[in-house]
Parts: sequence; structure tokens; C-alpha cells
Amino acid sequence: MKISILLAFLATLPAALPAPSEAAPPTVCLPSNEGFTLTVDLADVPASGDVTLAGESSSDGGERWRLAVEGEGADRRLVFELRINADPDVVKAVEENFNKKSFFTSARDAADAKGGLSRVIAPLRLIGNGPHKVTVRLIPPAWEMNLFVDGVPLDLEWPLGAIVEAGKPLVSHPAVKALNVEASVATDQQIIERSGGKDAVAKREVEIYGPNNSTPPFFRPRGFDTHAGDGAPMFDGKRWHLYYLKDRGHMQRRWGWGGLSYGHISTDDLVHWVEHPDAVKNGPDEGAVWTGSFTKIGGEYIGLLWNLKIAPAVRKGKTEVGVNVARSKDGIHFEMTDGGKPLVGVAGGDPDIFEMEGGGYGLLTRGQRDKQRQIFFYTSTDLKNWKEEKSPFAFAPANCDCPHYFRFQGGHYFFASSTARKGEGLLGPWQDIQHPSLGCTKTAPYKDGHRLVVGTIGDGGWGGDDVFHELVKLPDGTLGEKFVPEMTPLRGEVLDLKASPLIGSSEAGNRSVTVKSSGEFAAAVIDGLPPLARIRLTAHPSAGCKTFGLALRGSGNYSGGNALILNPTEKTASFGRVAGPGKHQFPPLVRSAKNVEFDQPVVLDIILGPEGLIDAELNDQHCVVMRGTKDPSNNRLFLFSEGGDVTFDQIEIRKWESSTTLER
Repeated sequence: MKISILLAFLATLPAALPAPSEAAPPTVCLPSNEGFTLTVDLADVPASGDVTLAGESSSDGGERWRLAVEGEGADRRLVFELRINADPDVVKAVEENFNKKSFFTSARDAADAKGGLSRVIAPLRLIGNGPHKVTVRLIPPAWEMNLFVDGVPLDLEWPLGAIVEAGKPLVSHPAVKALNVEASVATDQQIIERSGGKDAVAKREVEIYGPNNSTPPFFRPRGFDTHAGDGAPMFDGKRWHLYYLKDRGHMQRRWGWGGLSYGHISTDDLVHWVEHPDAVKNGPDEGAVWTGSFTKIGGEYIGLLWNLKIAPAVRKGKTEVGVNVARSKDGIHFEMTDGGKPLVGVAGGDPDIFEMEGGGYGLLTRGQRDKQRQIFFYTSTDLKNWKEEKSPFAFAPANCDCPHYFRFQGGHYFFASSTARKGEGLLGPWQDIQHPSLGCTKTAPYKDGHRLVVGTIGDGGWGGDDVFHELVKLPDGTLGEKFVPEMTPLRGEVLDLKASPLIGSSEAGNRSVTVKSSGEFAAAVIDGLPPLARIRLTAHPSAGCKTFGLALRGSGNYSGGNALILNPTEKTASFGRVAGPGKHQFPPLVRSAKNVEFDQPVVLDIILGPEGLIDAELNDQHCVVMRGTKDPSNNRLFLFSEGGDVTFDQIEIRKWESSTTLER
């Protein structure tokens, strides 16, 4: 009894412990209810295998926590695992999610929930071998678990359950030089100071992640396995804000519940951006915070969010999903109102709020009623009491995720996941129009009548990058897109790259090339394309040309790459993957630009962005986006034609250098 009391007392002491040795390992018990900060100095990372660096036994004989190296080769990773007493009802719900294939729950999530395991990971391909300072921090009450390596944040997880103190001595590996534990939560600044200071950590961050190319117009948050999801933009009259779903691991955190929070960046000129603390975080009961919208009314910022509650509703045999309200005075720090309870009388999710023309507020949600997916429409005069009205958006029952209604230059518009319409008013009548090139598209006004549009491009799963364009109203009242001028100024010198024939016949001139095709597929090639590039040119197709375009980040003799295919007959521009000369495969979820005019030369402006992104603008009024290969060795640009000659002139190729900055 005296020994256990002594061990519990030692766990509360923040003082540094002596360097461990095999003869006298230090005794450390992780606190149970106030969080902790654990710092391990590694003399070196073990070469291979699953080597336990530090551990602690629980009363049932299992390790309460462990820091280990797992995997082999390129998959080697430093792993911190924490075992908790998981709520049996939560474990049961995770298993049911997996069996029903609901949410993003995997077999590993189900096994981890059953074993009470939560983990954070640092891939060795990022951090390298050698000495490291590894810090793990657990923050109540939502049990946010952070992993820092050399002061750089690497990973994040949210354990679901009670953190129970163990009582047996810690076993240490010889690679550990020193081990410190605090029965308190260190701040980010304290962790930075203990890791060599701000400059040292900033340098180490660049070594781990490389230069930060992920700034608007292509944005994703910094971090390992971190992505940007659905955006909720707004303009408060001075600053333009992007609230966005911040993802870890493609929605597979928190045992498959998602673990999404709302990240936040803002700007007053679209060039200089600031990254703020997360606007809305996971609470103890949230599996994730999902798609919503933000607005400013008077002096208050309001977010309507779709929350997935795990507990206590899960104990009743179900999870609870509803629309919640978050409020803020500064647009940065939000708090859930009404104790986090959903709005009464409002069904569905993906809420979209807007001000009605005649006064009051409108609210759209998407949900299911009578086994039918549909858009719900509510009105309110006080943002508290909502009345359901007949929905004017009954035309979008099957494709109604992320509904968004807005007014722009006298027109009324509605977007959903794969639906876009323009109307004569909120109540219609409505007419189909071209859908934007991005996923889960939302818009917000900017200065002088401009309006920006933001949407997602996935990257191997849910979440990837948020891409920014500017809306264009076309003469017929439909909408187009173009690059945001403030984010895409021309930078750098034009590279001296020459075209040469590849397939069939072509003639090259001064920054021009004519690809000749009387019927068969023909192509020219330009070698040495930078991994990040800006390409501008004008295309002049001859009469009768079937298709023509560019294949970007190409390889071989037209055997790999991503082709922008222009079709004068169908008046479309589409991206496809190169599958051989004249052969293209069209991946799912890649949209086409329609109603492209070919009676005049086609002006193309293309950006090869980070993480394989390709963003193409046509005639200042259409955009097409896809994610292509990330292999930097794919450095060929193909210019092709089929069924007629095409001259590509005014060719300019520059390195792409982002002109925007992001201050944290």
C-alpha cells in the first residue's frame, strides 16, 4: 500500500527523472484525469523491428502505454500507443459501424476499440534516424493526444474512454537517454522552448515537411496525414475567412468516427493569410464536427454545424446527429451554445444559413424522411426558433450533400454535391447549369462585388486540398470560374524549352508548335517541365479537328500523364489519364467544363500545383481541376491533336511560385 501511494505521488511531480538504466529503471505512472506531458530523449532510433522503448503494465498484465518502432523499410514509424478503459457501449457501436460499413470504420478500428488502444505516429521517412526529442501530450476533457518530434507537431488523435493510472515500474530501452513526465499539460510554446526554441523548430519543420507550398489557391493544413475537407467561407466586410473541416487520416481517426474539427485561415487582401487556432474542436462527446456554414450578424459570428455525438446517446443504442450553433465575438474563438444540444425542430445536416431578401434568415439542411433523401428548408426571425417551410429544392433529392444557396449579381443560385441551378428567385423556377469544377462547393462574397468559390479535391480518400477560384457570371446568367488574380500573378522568367516531334508530324517555331493530324493521333513533346509549373498558351484548332489538348506531367512516348482533352464538337474540356497514344481513361469524380466556345482561339492558363494538383483555366471563364501523378520524374509536356491540325502559340512555361503567404 505504501509503495502504491509513493508511486502515485511521484506521478504528480514535474521534475526531470534521472537517465534510465537497466539496473534501476525510473518509475513513471501516467496521470488518470488531468492529462500529462511525456518527453523522451532518444539517443537513436532502433534500426528495425518492433522494439519497445518504454512501457508500463496495467493490472491485467497488458502494456498501458508504449513507444515503439514498427514496420520495415519505407513503412518504419515511431508509434506511441495508449491503452484506456473504453466504454463497452462505445466499443459495441464501433463494431456495429464496421459490420454495417457505416462511417469510415475499419477492421483495425474495431480491434483497437476492443483493446482500448489509441495511437499517434511519426513516419521515420519524415523524421529520420538519429537522436530525437519525442513529446506526447494528452489534453482533457476531449482527450486530445498530440505527438511532437523535435518540437514539430506530427500527429493527433482523440482517445475515447477513461485514462486509468497504472502502478507497475516502467521498463526502458537503452536508446532512451532521459525521460520526463509531467502531471500537467505543457503549452505549445513550452514544447517549442524545450526543443531548442522557435528558430530551431522552424528549421526542423522544413526538414520534415519541406517548403510550405500549400497556400491559397491550393491549401491544406501542415502536418502528417493532414487534409482539408469541406469549406465554409465567409466575408465579414473586412476579412475573408475560410473555415474548413480539418482531417487526419481520411476520416479514420477516433476509431472511425472521423475526428474532424474546424480549421480556420483568413486574409484582408487574398495574399497575406493568417492561420488561426481551430475554430471548433471535438468535444468529449463528438465523433466529428461535420459540414456547416458561418455568417456574421451584427457584432456576432455564428457557425451552424453538423455534429456527430457518440456519448451519451450511444448508450441508448444510437448515435445522435443534429445541427448545433457555435458563437463568437471575434470570429476566432467559438463556443457551442445551449450546452451543445442540437436545434429543436431542425432535421438533417450539412446546414447552410443565409439572410432572406425580405428579412429574417433561411436555413437549408439535407437529410432523409420517409426513406427519401431530400433538402429541408427552414426560416427564422431570431436564429433560435425555426419553422419548416416547403422546400424549393425538391429537384435535388439524390445529390443533395453540402447544399448552398446564394445570390450573385442579381441572380439566384443553388449548389449541391453534383447539382447546380439558377433561378429567378428563392422559390424558382430553377434551371440546370454547369456545376463548378470542385467538390462540396461553397461561395462567399469579396470586395467590389467579387465572389470566391472554394471546394475540395480529394487525395486518396476523403479530404485533400481546398482550391480557390473566382466566380464569373456569363451573359446567359450561368456561372463560370477563373483564377483568383490576387493569388495567381505571373512570376519568374519564361523557361527556354523547345518542342520536338513525337508521334506523327509537327513543326516548331519561336514559342509555338503546330501538330499536324489528317486523321491519326499526333503529338509533339516539350521536355524538362518543372514539377511545379505555370503554362500559358493559345490553341488554334483547324476546322474538323476532333480533339486536341495537352498531356501534363507526362512520361514515356505518350504512355503516362494527365491529359486536358478539348472537344470542339461537344464543346467540352475534360481531364483524363493517359493510357497510350490517343487513349485516355476518365477517373470518377473528375468533372468536365461544358459550353466551351471554340469559334475563337482557346486561351489556356494551367498551374501544376503541389501534391499532383492540376488547375486549368480556359478563356477566363471555365476551370477544370484534377489530381494527377505526384512523381517529379514525369516531366514531359505533350501537345496533341486528332483529326486536324492545331497550332499552339504564345507558349510560356514558368516555374510556379506561390505568391501568397500563411502566417501561423
